[in-house]
Amino acid sequence: MCCWFSLLLVAVVIYQNAFAQLLDENCKVKITYRVANGHTAITSQFMAALYNNSEFFCGGSLIHKQYVLTAAHCVRDLDEVTVHLGENNRSCPIPVCKHVLRLNAKVILHPNFHGNIFLNDIALLRLEREVIFEAHIRPICIILDEDVTSNNQNNFTAYGWGKTEHGNISDVLSFIDLVRLPKSMCYQNINTICAGSTSGDTCESDSGGPLIGNFVHRGKSRDILFGITSYGDAECSGLFGVYTDVNAYKSWIASVVLESEPRLLNEYCKSDWGAKIFLRLWEMSLFEHKFAGALITNQFVVTVASALPDNFNASKIKVESKYLQVYDVDWALKHPHFEQAPRIRNNIALIRLAKMIPRSIFEIPICLGLNFDSPTTWNALLYSANNRFLGSQQVNLKRIHDCFEPNEYCVEKPDKLNYLPYDTPGSVIGTSQMFKGREIYLIAGIISHTQGDVIVFTNIQDHVEWITTIMKNT
Repeated sequence: MCCWFSLLLVAVVIYQNAFAQLLDENCKVKITYRVANGHTAITSQFMAALYNNSEFFCGGSLIHKQYVLTAAHCVRDLDEVTVHLGENNRSCPIPVCKHVLRLNAKVILHPNFHGNIFLNDIALLRLEREVIFEAHIRPICIILDEDVTSNNQNNFTAYGWGKTEHGNISDVLSFIDLVRLPKSMCYQNINTICAGSTSGDTCESDSGGPLIGNFVHRGKSRDILFGITSYGDAECSGLFGVYTDVNAYKSWIASVVLESEPRLLNEYCKSDWGAKIFLRLWEMSLFEHKFAGALITNQFVVTVASALPDNFNASKIKVESKYLQVYDVDWALKHPHFEQAPRIRNNIALIRLAKMIPRSIFEIPICLGLNFDSPTTWNALLYSANNRFLGSQQVNLKRIHDCFEPNEYCVEKPDKLNYLPYDTPGSVIGTSQMFKGREIYLIAGIISHTQGDVIVFTNIQDHVEWITTIMKNT
């Protein structure tokens, strides 16, 4: 901002619920339990055994108090299954193994599952009721942050009751350590992990079971669900095994499991209300400060599509941080339905930086909320050129039907006698909300343009699905 004063429009809405970036926060506790006969079992609180008419056929993973994750090919011809939780030895009689929880579950196939080629081989099972977690029943962790992937994970452990080297389906839960293999060794390499071992392999009836890896999250080492056993070579030789990459589907998983529960795109955002928000560490500028943008992860910047010329060369674009660090651009993508005439519509673009920005105290992504309520009250915050906070003034939020497009918000310009115009396209408008017990600042929109006495901004919530889809596919 080159002016002596600049404005930041902030919606003040207090949201009382708080949700973690883990799909289910209870997965943080890791407990080894003992089965009825007193022998120590492998840590398998998350394991689920699937039955159809009392016949075992596949494995699964408890990922939430009411959901199990499995392979779609296991349940493609079924509407409901019976799920056993807390089971280690399947031959243990019911009167003896009273700790085993048996629940019916509804099958939810991935909408793009193709069974003939095992594409999108993933399904959710919605349990008939919520599970009360105990020492022997607890979910496995799934990290929802979009920038967490399986790409750098090379060592895994697979669990299941599949066929043993003797050709029989095992009664006792087993595990095997695997290493990542080149995707070229596996036939299906879209959203999959290829893994194997010289000492064994997953086999028939292991399908649907978990592929787990140890991962450092929030400074703690924990077990994370990276894959779902899909298929392998017919001899179960360890030559290769194909596992559905869970991280490629966590947006779909979260949309079903959490439904409308709020969460963050990136938990490492640090736009705390009353602290780093006033420094605007996420603020970026483009084209000699004519346009603004916001860092939403350590590699992605959201800005307005109108900032990008019709025939632009991404390699020529430079993104500059608030502290004058300059970054090259890998690519920039306008919203597919962006229009400039006769009216500006869908004025949003996503920029992928050529390299990830290292974590520092100077450049930190702004928090982008998923499934948060739209704000209703806005304040204009006044800053001096040296970022000293000078005060605030309430502004009026126009009703949706008074705005120009459904996915836009319109805000009356503040009093020009007290505030200089704030109309740099791409600048952030946000909302203060409670999340995980603290008040944080969430990006709600970016300035699109001004028209008369109204500032028009693009509603970020209406474009979250587009943003996350683009990020997931790159």
